[in-house]
Amino acid sequence: MRTIRDVLKYSFEKKLSQRRVESITGVNRRSIGRILSRFQELQLPWPLPVDIDDEKLDSLIYPPSKTTLSSVEVNFEEIAEEMRKRGATLSALYEEWSNRNPEENRLSYSAFTRRYVRWKKASKLSMLSVVEYGQAAYVDYSGMTFTIYERGGEPWKAQVFVGVLGGSGYVYAEVSHSQSSMDWIASHIHMLEYFGGVPQSIVPDNLKAGVTKADRHDPVINETYKQFCRHYNTIPMPARVRKPKDKARAEGSVGFVQRVILFFLRNNKFYSLDEANRAIRVLLERLNHRPFQKREGSRFSNWLAHEQPILMPLPASQYELAEWGKVRAGPDYHVTVDHHRYSVPYEKRGTEFDFRLTRTSLELLQLGKLIATHVRSLVKEGVTTVNDHRPPAHKAVQGWTKDVAMEWAAEVGPYTCGQLSPLLDRGRGPHSGYRTMQAMKALAKRYGNTRLEDACEYATARNITGTDKLRTILHKNLDQLFKQEVEDNAAPIVDHENIRGELYYQDALKNEQGED
Repeated sequence: MRTIRDVLKYSFEKKLSQRRVESITGVNRRSIGRILSRFQELQLPWPLPVDIDDEKLDSLIYPPSKTTLSSVEVNFEEIAEEMRKRGATLSALYEEWSNRNPEENRLSYSAFTRRYVRWKKASKLSMLSVVEYGQAAYVDYSGMTFTIYERGGEPWKAQVFVGVLGGSGYVYAEVSHSQSSMDWIASHIHMLEYFGGVPQSIVPDNLKAGVTKADRHDPVINETYKQFCRHYNTIPMPARVRKPKDKARAEGSVGFVQRVILFFLRNNKFYSLDEANRAIRVLLERLNHRPFQKREGSRFSNWLAHEQPILMPLPASQYELAEWGKVRAGPDYHVTVDHHRYSVPYEKRGTEFDFRLTRTSLELLQLGKLIATHVRSLVKEGVTTVNDHRPPAHKAVQGWTKDVAMEWAAEVGPYTCGQLSPLLDRGRGPHSGYRTMQAMKALAKRYGNTRLEDACEYATARNITGTDKLRTILHKNLDQLFKQEVEDNAAPIVDHENIRGELYYQDALKNEQGED
């Protein structure tokens, strides 16, 4: 799974605690501990070699069992004091504690952290939030909306997106159509381009476009938002529910934008989003360049001198807007995405896929591998099926036409064509016609093309139709008797002095009539 690679990346490359890794990936801390333990047992290098893909990594990592002890004593006051120091992580302190207490190292990391959290809550400890330059950007939507007056249409309410860098207070704002996932991601892209770089993390509120399931400790990140953050190599860190301090900078910036920008534009009429955003950008520049009242400089000067240089660089390519999610293929080897059904290889029926839906295409993936791709269809309740995804029997049925059947019958003979054509015309749909053609082919395979043609000739001469009638003719060898009769009638007349021919009997008949 890709989440295993994410756990390793955030643990070794980003040096995050397991609690933070858990909130980002959705993998519980016990599983994270098992993944890291198994990774160390395998002595794999980081970064991983290129030949270890997600599927191989998934097969290598399997969790061993782990025991815990609830009676082990831990000096959490010392742990809390160390946690105040810059760069400290709970996982590092747990490792130090385990090394100092080898006889008690059976206490697992997950149990260690749970007990530490309970101790903190009982001690009513709180930590001063100090945001460093380049560490985080805070994003939110304003409670105030922005009215757009469409020419020739009804006015509608646009949503106001606000983002701010935690270190410098550098603010970004724009209006968008809605708070949907696509508009949410698009506003993030514009914000990062405006900031000229990427912070280490992004702190959103718990709206559905960013967080599928809000939880104080274990929020589930929306898959689309997670893929966006992965592209920009940043970490989504949703604010905790009912913890306003986690998003104080976002709420403060939202209020600032409402007072300094939206209030000043309240009497203006805008007829498009682009027109409104151009006006907002002018006031936004003025806001960021406004000098601080109690200290030197401005948001812009702080950003330029301190924050912009240490932001991570923007990726080489802009993120392509895409909706991500999970879907399962049914027994008919089709998945349903955005009210349209798309095919997958029939061997993959009943399995789960990650899907990536853009404005023009749909990609279906398993373990990071592309399994199927389709051109996106906007037809609701429609079906898109790739012929190669069908099993052989379904391909044969789907590719059947009357012309295909008649081409085969023509190879057998004209009487076979004459028998098959009316049967296909009276059939109910392509499946009925396909079964009729297959019944005729079965007779040809059993008795041969020549006998089938003879049987069709016999049936045609007597106005008989139907594959069951042809089967009876062939089974009772009526076609052979008919063929013998035809051959007898077509025997040549031999002229010999001892053979009385037609003329002899005609003359005899005349003589008898004359005597009468």
